[in-house]
Amino acid sequence: MRRKIIPIGEKKIFNCSELAQQYEQIFETACDAIFILDTAADGVLRFIDSNGACERFFGIDTSTAAGKTINEVLPRSSAAALNEYCRRCTEYAAPVSYDEVKQYPFGDCHFTITLTPIVDETGNVYRIIGTTHDITSSKLSEKRLKESEQLYRELFELEADAILLVDTQSDIILEANQMALTVYGYSRKELVGMKHVLLCADPAEVFCIGDTRGGNASMRWHKRKCGETFPVEITASFISKNEREVMIAAVRDVSGRVRAEEERDQLINQLIQSQKMEALGQLAAGIAHDFNNILTVMLGYCHILMTRIKDDDNLSVPAEQILLSANRAAELTGGLLAFSRQQPLSTHPVEIADVIQATEKTFRQIIREDITFTVSVPGYPLVVRGDKCQIDQILLNLIANAIDAMPNGGSLSLSAEKVNLPDGIDNGPEKLAPGDYAVISVADTGRGITKEAALKIFDPFFTTKPQGKGTGLGLTIVCGIANRHNGLVRVDSTEGIGTTFRVYIPLAKPEHPMETRPVVTRPTATGSETILVAEDDVVLGNLVTGILEGAGYKVMLAQNGEQVLRELDQHRSAIRLVILDVVMPKTDINSLIETLKSQLPETKVVFTSGYSEEIVKGKGIDIDAAHFFGKPYKPHDFLKMVRETLDG
Repeated sequence: MRRKIIPIGEKKIFNCSELAQQYEQIFETACDAIFILDTAADGVLRFIDSNGACERFFGIDTSTAAGKTINEVLPRSSAAALNEYCRRCTEYAAPVSYDEVKQYPFGDCHFTITLTPIVDETGNVYRIIGTTHDITSSKLSEKRLKESEQLYRELFELEADAILLVDTQSDIILEANQMALTVYGYSRKELVGMKHVLLCADPAEVFCIGDTRGGNASMRWHKRKCGETFPVEITASFISKNEREVMIAAVRDVSGRVRAEEERDQLINQLIQSQKMEALGQLAAGIAHDFNNILTVMLGYCHILMTRIKDDDNLSVPAEQILLSANRAAELTGGLLAFSRQQPLSTHPVEIADVIQATEKTFRQIIREDITFTVSVPGYPLVVRGDKCQIDQILLNLIANAIDAMPNGGSLSLSAEKVNLPDGIDNGPEKLAPGDYAVISVADTGRGITKEAALKIFDPFFTTKPQGKGTGLGLTIVCGIANRHNGLVRVDSTEGIGTTFRVYIPLAKPEHPMETRPVVTRPTATGSETILVAEDDVVLGNLVTGILEGAGYKVMLAQNGEQVLRELDQHRSAIRLVILDVVMPKTDINSLIETLKSQLPETKVVFTSGYSEEIVKGKGIDIDAAHFFGKPYKPHDFLKMVRETLDG
């Protein structure tokens, strides 16, 4: 049954008590504050009605508000806002909304006030219904959301890794943090909207969704805007944004870690190489020890032989050659000990031209037939004060490097000349005092050296050769030997043309004429004292016994520590000198030394060994440097030492 609306004047009311009752219930129980304003002819808005929520929200006394104006009911600030928005609602005959904040003892509350106009048949607004909705919870949620977004934005920008948001369908970068801009060198405008494939150094290694969906970090190579490539580790996760799948890729620049791992591997390789070199040095020292014993016998008997051969004898020349070879072997043994760094630098006047000519034959045997080898030395003296074996080592290393630099053949030259440096050299680490220098040059027409490699070629373990074909120590040794001779090494190289190494060594005047033939001195230091010789090498022991007895001494020979103690017990009062090999079987040498000091304090002791003095001390043997006599030695030097020791 439709209810009939009865018009009263220009205004309309419902003449239905039931409907009015329902309206009253809805009006009073509504959670939102509802009020009705009447637009009077004078343009002043007055309250017609308001529900209980208005009293809770705004403190309006609903029993007295009817008929009063807005200014009479509400505080000034609220009344001014409501009047203004009611004016707009009336003027445009359309709903308007605005927000308002009210302060309460328990805190601020936020409201949205919506004004809805009621118009008559002519379109004039005669009433306004206002509804006030409490949006405090929404505002708090909105505030928390903004704070959360700000927090995550800050975390996003402050993240130490480069973060990229990538649309998985288009592969377009949607967002990037500040670290991504720093790592790749792009601006945000350039990076956002770019396809992520453009960041990969190798398109075949694009971090694809299938590779990263598990979240595990994977290694890739990326490139910066400048073109530089660098290693990265990528971890990815996936989210849904605007109904599209988005990949969040965390890209970590691991250049530092990769570099550290490479340096660690390099250090490990250097350590292994150092251990190999140390083992090789110990082997060289052991070989030198045994060889020195053999050389002492060779030199000794050769000298004895030459003292019994007349100068015009046909055997004199062969005997001289044997002696020359034995002396050369002694120099090589010294070189082995120098290589093991267990013998100090032994310097004498050395003619560079003689060194080059003496080694030329050896070099020609190792140089391939497709390499043309030329040697040039000046006709004037080039005498330096140095160690001949170590200068040989310089030549050997430089020649070997030059051969390796010419796998397809070429030209190799070895030369020497005198150079005057009036101002010396002062170029950073390269320093030479003014003066005259012998310059040894080794030039090849090989591949040459790059500018980058030239800066590091003298660094230990640096090599341009394939793995397993070079220790990286050859040029380091050359540089070290040159420095020990107060010189330096310079290199000039052009890629594809060749390389020239120049070794500068200061010239020195020879202190005595260079010997071209071995000089045999006949023994003159004689005596009649009793000498105890402790030597485990039977052949060498017999030689020493023969040399001493030939000079008039009485000799007792022992081959180990036990025999030494036995001879001391039997002939304590007669023994005037003990010549003791410090490395013998069945002998605690330090205990034996203490026994000699305690039981025979007046008896002189001389220590001999095929090892150098430094090695002997390194073995923990307590010896006095003034009483050490190294092998090999010549008979007249040995007898001179014996006489001086006895007389001392």
